[in-house]
Amino acid sequence: MRSCHRCQTPLAPEAGFCSRCGEAAPISGADLPLTNVVALASRLLTEGEVDQAVALLTPHALVDDPEPGACFALAAAYLQRGRYADALPLLHDAIATEPEDARAHAYLAMAYLHTYQIAEAREAMERAVELAPADFVVGLKHGELLVRLGYFRESIPVLESALTATAPDGATLDFARRLLLLARQKAPNTFSRPVNPLPGRSLFARLGRWLRHTPRPAPCPMDS
Repeated sequence: MRSCHRCQTPLAPEAGFCSRCGEAAPISGADLPLTNVVALASRLLTEGEVDQAVALLTPHALVDDPEPGACFALAAAYLQRGRYADALPLLHDAIATEPEDARAHAYLAMAYLHTYQIAEAREAMERAVELAPADFVVGLKHGELLVRLGYFRESIPVLESALTATAPDGATLDFARRLLLLARQKAPNTFSRPVNPLPGRSLFARLGRWLRHTPRPAPCPMDS
């Protein structure tokens, strides 16, 4: 039986709202086509309803033969929750089925970054940019990767280029603008440096600081 997310009151199968606190009833995707489930999960993530999105997607992603769209969407939800290690196998599953999904490679790069696998993060992002250099989400995640690694000057043209493309939603666009503003504020106090060579060990100390102080990502767009 379903229960209210807010007060845990049991809910009748047909209930749309909790009779005790008025909270909207959890949405079940059991009878919906997969494309509808992913679209609904995307909307829930945009609205900040991450737990409901995870509940919708889990039956389609955490199975022996997972659906790539559900894997990517659930990984995006995990990234939003800070469950970076849990997102990695889902993104690998999505890419195994759709190896040219640029956004999946970009999200994989961010999952690698947050699990301190820097070389792998760069490799995944390079592949994402190679596949879709003009995609807004890929450009945004590329710029975010550079910012979080401390490459503020280098991130500015990447983010400016991303902002010339069409954003999937207002929240993602706002996050890109705030990230570009942060990069411009930080850039005068840094030196330009080559991005290609792997950074030295001092990066890892800085990385933890940037992860704590840079803006939190906007809800992850699902559309490809």
